[in-house]
Amino acid sequence: MIINQETHKIDFLVADDMFVKVIKTIYETELQELKYRNDHGTIRKLNKWAYQVISTGKIGFYNKKGNRRVDNLISLRRTIQKNRTRIASNFYGAKNEFMFTLTYANKVFDLEKLNADINAFNVRLKRWVSRENLGEIVYMFAREAHADGSWHIHMLIRFKDQKKVYIPNRFKYQNKKNQFTQKRTFEQIKRDKIDAPIFDLWGNGVVRVQRMNNIDSVANYLSTYMTNVLVDELDEKELAKVKKQGKTISPTVSDESKSYIKGQRLKYFPSNARIFSWSQNYVEPEVFMMKYGEARHTFGLKDENMNYRTANEVVIENDNYEKPFINRIVREGYNSKVTVKHNVFLSRQVWANWQAQTKEMIKNDIEWFKVHAPTYLANTAKAFVKFYHYNVLSEFDKDTKQGYLAWRKFVTKAEEKKYEELRRLYQDTLGISIQSFREVMTLAKYQQYVGVKG
Repeated sequence: MIINQETHKIDFLVADDMFVKVIKTIYETELQELKYRNDHGTIRKLNKWAYQVISTGKIGFYNKKGNRRVDNLISLRRTIQKNRTRIASNFYGAKNEFMFTLTYANKVFDLEKLNADINAFNVRLKRWVSRENLGEIVYMFAREAHADGSWHIHMLIRFKDQKKVYIPNRFKYQNKKNQFTQKRTFEQIKRDKIDAPIFDLWGNGVVRVQRMNNIDSVANYLSTYMTNVLVDELDEKELAKVKKQGKTISPTVSDESKSYIKGQRLKYFPSNARIFSWSQNYVEPEVFMMKYGEARHTFGLKDENMNYRTANEVVIENDNYEKPFINRIVREGYNSKVTVKHNVFLSRQVWANWQAQTKEMIKNDIEWFKVHAPTYLANTAKAFVKFYHYNVLSEFDKDTKQGYLAWRKFVTKAEEKKYEELRRLYQDTLGISIQSFREVMTLAKYQQYVGVKG
């Protein structure tokens, strides 16, 4: 049984000849590299209560109470990761897809009531789909927990037989984004309804009907809802507790006025709660095992399409082993719908190009100054070169500088030493400090001599 599990970030790049697990969905592909991979089961399930260890024949019993926080968090992370790839295989931001957010006018804390309401809504929804002749649907329900123990629901739905579907959700006192312009009670909202069929089918509170065709990754979008918590959701007591634990509070990408706490929502789910439920006609992602270089070539995975990457060392303390078990897990996600400007591979290439160009520029500039520079410039030629690369390049090529800083986070110690030697090349070769140079050469003089050179 797992006693404790800790995860630490590491610097590691996967070599082309290393084997990876490839999880292929419609637009997204994930590569997973594990230092130790268990491709064969170590236990045989006997019944819902007991299992047998294959290597020893020992009989063990499942922890059905599931009241230990560490067990629940590990299980939740696995569940969300598994369903993330399943979502990416069935929902990809088409015009026939929606996300319904189903809320309660009066908070619901009972999980049995929540599930009963989901089942009742699902029955009514299928009848409505049939009456409207909308054909076959694929759907998924996700139950979202809050800090106070209450719940609301997200539903993803795709109308397989339709290219585009319109579902109205119109009320009085709404702006163009379907947001209420004044505070309304649930009873007032019901009276103000203009045309809102999903609101009628749900009947327990406000419903948000959201198109998914402007979202690059529906799977990542929903996973964010299921794991992260907005600071606005927490009361003062809970927020103080989070800050005391040293949790990082970060601004959201879409709205910097709002902040969130990564992974905090996982702690609000009760043990053994069923988080996701699917229709029977969903599609599982394709899975392959191959070498890293082969996978990148076979599926056309480009550096500019890599939208996330994690490299972690996982330390697991298990009561079956004397020493902790340490594994490495690297995940790279590629999305053909996304083009990014910065990631580890793009930054590495930018720095390599800059390195090659800089060596040539140093050589050319010094030779030019020896022949063409006037007397004053000749006396400060070495300082001029230094100014050009340290100040002007940094000022006018910020992407290069950012790329270098990003790459520095991932280089090995040997590579870092090599790049550090290059960085110091000017100081060692030209023999003048940056401070001394700045006292001599101004930007105006630099621009003047650029004109002379041109």
